[in-house]
Amino acid sequence: MGQKMNKLELEASVDHVTNANFHQVRGHSTRIGVAELVEQYQSAQIRALLKKRYGSAYEKESDIPNSIRRQDESELSDIRREVARRVAAITSAEGKIARYIDLSRAQIKQLAVSMAELAGGDRDARLQEARKFLGHDIPGSTPESQYARICSASFWRRCITVAVDRSREQFFLRLGKLGKSAECYASDLGVDARKQQLNKQKIWIRNTVLVRDCNPATPCTSVTKRIRLEDVVKTPEQKFARIYSFVKAMEKLAEKSKLSSAMLTITLEPEWHPNPQFGTNTWNGKSPRAAHKSFCTRWQAVMRDLHRIGIRLSGFRATEPHGDACPHYHTWLIYRPEHEKKILLTVMRYFPLKLKVRVPNDGAITTTDIIYENRDDFAAGKWRACAAEGVGAQVELSRIDPERSKAASYVMKYVMGTLPKKLKEKAEVIDGRSEGHSEPDDGIMRVDAYRAIWGMNQGQLFGVAKCLTVWDQFRRMQQPPAHWFLKELWLMARGGSAEGRVPRGCEQRGDAYKFLEALGGLDASRNGKRNRKNYVISRLVEAGVNKYGDVIKKTIGIRLLKKANKKKPESNLNSASAKSVRGNCARVVATIKTRLDKWSFETKIPSLFGDFSISSRTTEFVT
Repeated sequence: MGQKMNKLELEASVDHVTNANFHQVRGHSTRIGVAELVEQYQSAQIRALLKKRYGSAYEKESDIPNSIRRQDESELSDIRREVARRVAAITSAEGKIARYIDLSRAQIKQLAVSMAELAGGDRDARLQEARKFLGHDIPGSTPESQYARICSASFWRRCITVAVDRSREQFFLRLGKLGKSAECYASDLGVDARKQQLNKQKIWIRNTVLVRDCNPATPCTSVTKRIRLEDVVKTPEQKFARIYSFVKAMEKLAEKSKLSSAMLTITLEPEWHPNPQFGTNTWNGKSPRAAHKSFCTRWQAVMRDLHRIGIRLSGFRATEPHGDACPHYHTWLIYRPEHEKKILLTVMRYFPLKLKVRVPNDGAITTTDIIYENRDDFAAGKWRACAAEGVGAQVELSRIDPERSKAASYVMKYVMGTLPKKLKEKAEVIDGRSEGHSEPDDGIMRVDAYRAIWGMNQGQLFGVAKCLTVWDQFRRMQQPPAHWFLKELWLMARGGSAEGRVPRGCEQRGDAYKFLEALGGLDASRNGKRNRKNYVISRLVEAGVNKYGDVIKKTIGIRLLKKANKKKPESNLNSASAKSVRGNCARVVATIKTRLDKWSFETKIPSLFGDFSISSRTTEFVT
């Protein structure tokens, strides 16, 4: 791409764009490449500016007669500079990544090797050069670990791949290549790269085995010493089943505590939408990742403000993209019914546009839905009926009537929206029927590529104990713990007293409802009060050092803590006399290591002459 840009383009300064009114290019797939799209964009801008100056007489500068060109040299120079400025604006990126956004995966690998080989010389100077190249700080807790990273080709490969993918998608957004009427969610080029990545992962998993270093405490046989990696990697079915189990458990706990449920949908303001389907484009030029960070910051503020007034929420939050790649959020809320107005007032403090409240009627839109124009109207109870179908709002609350439908059906709808069709058919959400909305296979792949490019997870639970990690740790234990409480959790997680490894596809299923109840249940049901359970589960960690020299903490098991309410001296230096206050403290009553054995990857390269093991690329880890 750099060879096709003249000196004027390279020297042009990039103005800070506050309202990204980019001139969009239509009609071509992103698969033709960045360089070709830049050339088309440049030609289109030249034609537009020449038409503005000379009418329809000339489409290229070379079409202008020499006599007129000499006479209008000053104006033509201004046109060249304006075109160069526009091209620089649409290809701008952090650091020096802009000149590399057309690289393939193979070219990125070569560039990474070159960058690692250049890491000699003065350490501080090389670190400064690396920061300028990437446009951000180098990860690492010490200068030594940062320098070790820039000497590693694998570090450069990861960083450059992420930076190139995101900068390229941002370039396509500026050209208007993504949207409801164009390429949805992610570009064709980004989807192709994601497919290639997943295919390589699949091949690597298929050709990799885990080799166990035998421990005297846990002797191994020839069968257990080597395990195929594809036999232990979690499948989409397993991930879906685990999330679904805990969502159903939370639903049962909410019904038991007589809590209300609702689906809260939050859409970001118009300035975050690069290519809106309706209305005027007022995009601020920022990326979907910046939009996601804006939402997360505001959502944390909502939870903080509610916490300060003694209101707790539980539920599940899912992230989905609009067609133009702007994210929006579906949140399953579990809350005490008397807190609904305070919750919505707090939400609208940070998301201040329209609020739409939908009544539960099996999902149909009726005239009983109401609209509040702003937060003040909602506080005053001033609303208007929503008579037309499809009227949108920034915040939309859909109350869930448990007599008509189950909350889990609404939640899993957004999880199943990106699942393969064969997996949807297995999911029974309501009376044995799958209620997830269908996405074509291409849409599924595009949403997956979108999340991979911008670093967004599909969804997460909140307002419950950190149950998923603890659940996995207990499922991993092959023998019951000695402590009675840990043994109960072990039985709940594994679904029985059978010892040994839980094989894939077996009928041994855990009880997520009792498991959550034992850990303290839902935060929403406690109405701001502390968890009254005497026992708390936490991670057992071990300090280690990664390959770059940074100190890290590895989870090697679980700890059981017992809470106690004891008197402690008040730490008030201005107090004339010492006072005692009561507070919670915890002591460790049991620890269990779940990672006892050392394993290493052994990858085989398939060839015409058989499979060859690569012992030099083995990676050790503890499990």
